[in-house]
Amino acid sequence: MEAGLRASIDRDLATIAQRQSAANHLIQALAITQAEHTTMLEALQSDLGTVRQDVGTLKIDVGDMKSDVSVLKTDVGDMKSDVGVLKSDVGVLKSDVGVLKGQMSSVHDKLDRILTTLERD
Repeated sequence: MEAGLRASIDRDLATIAQRQSAANHLIQALAITQAEHTTMLEALQSDLGTVRQDVGTLKIDVGDMKSDVSVLKTDVGDMKSDVGVLKSDVGVLKSDVGVLKGQMSSVHDKLDRILTTLERD
């Protein structure tokens, strides 16, 4: 009976040793996995810092672009106003050219009459 008890104790000890060995392997695997995850987390945190800096830079750039667009809108408005003035000036010039053409035609007619009169004499 004592031999049976010793055999039972030996089996139990072997089982405990196997379980302890398996637990040790699991702990080692967990440590490796944890180290890998820590490395990945550190890389992600570094990338996040870079992304935050980039977003800050982009916000500044967008602000500058908004300012530039505002200036462009003002410039376009000024140009539209200038074009309106130019159109008006062109209209006045066309009218003046029409008047000058009429005056030139009248002068031409008078010169023709003068030449005709001079040729008769």
